[in-house]
Amino acid sequence: MANMGYKVIEFDGSIEKSPYDGHENIEFVRKFVGMVDNDNVASLEKILSDFSFNPQSHNILQCDIEGAEWNVMQRIDIDLIARNFSQMIFEFHNCYPDDTQNSQKHFEILEKINKCYVPIWTHYNSIVNIFICDVDNTMLTFCPSVEISYLRKDLVPNGAKPIRFLANDIPEPNDNEVKPDIPVLFPLL
Repeated sequence: MANMGYKVIEFDGSIEKSPYDGHENIEFVRKFVGMVDNDNVASLEKILSDFSFNPQSHNILQCDIEGAEWNVMQRIDIDLIARNFSQMIFEFHNCYPDDTQNSQKHFEILEKINKCYVPIWTHYNSIVNIFICDVDNTMLTFCPSVEISYLRKDLVPNGAKPIRFLANDIPEPNDNEVKPDIPVLFPLL
């Protein structure tokens, strides 16, 4: 994105400097994104107030915050996010269906996101383990870390229909010989 002329604001409290240090379109902030504001952490609300986001621009929010995303999204005003970001990309961690309490919380958060956004692409994280489960004689894949790309609902073209199985010509940048990128596909149950 930065190489295409877009301004990127990169938050990461785990590294000293950006891996793209010196790039004219990348502003690096050495903080984590979380629920509070202090010397080490910035909330999304604080980020939105500190930086001038043009709501008319197609801003993209990308978050891979190692499990904190659930608490951040539970607390955030989704309408505030929708006013500022046309797209979101989240890596959701700790997606264990046998953890009933957290699964219920996760479903509620996903429903909250679905108020303003529609998922346009999902895939499993290619770094963590992927499991195959037999559910009523149907083999399903499962992964505790899922990346979901969202588009704000008002930007979905009229008449757009979901694709139930793998679309053609979608790049799979996480493909590697060890663990290929696996899209999340479920047959009709």
